Amino acid sequence: MISSIRLKKIVKKYTPEGFTLCINNLELSNNHIHVVAGSNGSGKSTLLRVISLLDSPDKGRIMFDNECVSPEQNGQKRLRKKIGFVMQNPYLFNMNVFENVAIGLKIRKYKRAETVSRVKKILVDFKIDHLSNQNAHKLSSGEVQKVAIAQILVWEPKVILLDEPTANIDAQSTLSIEKIIKQIHKTLDSLIIITTHSLDQAYRISSNTISLREGKVFN
Repeated sequence: MISSIRLKKIVKKYTPEGFTLCINNLELSNNHIHVVAGSNGSGKSTLLRVISLLDSPDKGRIMFDNECVSPEQNGQKRLRKKIGFVMQNPYLFNMNVFENVAIGLKIRKYKRAETVSRVKKILVDFKIDHLSNQNAHKLSSGEVQKVAIAQILVWEPKVILLDEPTANIDAQSTLSIEKIIKQIHKTLDSLIIITTHSLDQAYRISSNTISLREGKVFN
């Protein structure tokens, strides 16, 4: 279990874009569904990439519970295995939907019976079981988003990062996915962080909303 993540005096600069993420102090716990709200270019995706350990900050510290993580430490690789990250424009493999959703379970060496059971259940939950045998490269953008989220949630990561998870999905499906996210938060001890530009969505699902503007947190 990862019960908390803390970012302390984080600076991440991008050139030639000139964008800088600057987080003085941000504490996140698994007691909440955290929603990072902000307009395009505010730094939402950058923040998730730093938290996911895909990008290392130029300055500052990231604490997972009481463990300080730095690029030089071996702990990064171990922690990454506990983090599920759905990017804003996810990539699916050139295989059918069932195989795409199952891939994380196979990598983690789940037994076939449990893999099949988990995948079937989450496909039904997401109302995409009819796409099970469909090649993922022939899906609509909204269907790709649903499959990508299911692909992560099926193996129940300890940290769940969702970057604009419903950006390309219709209103009814958005509410359905929000319901699943809230249910997962109730049943698992996962720490959940979602980004959105929609304040309505933040109000619906967040128990802790973080406002991000120009790479800085505003309370």
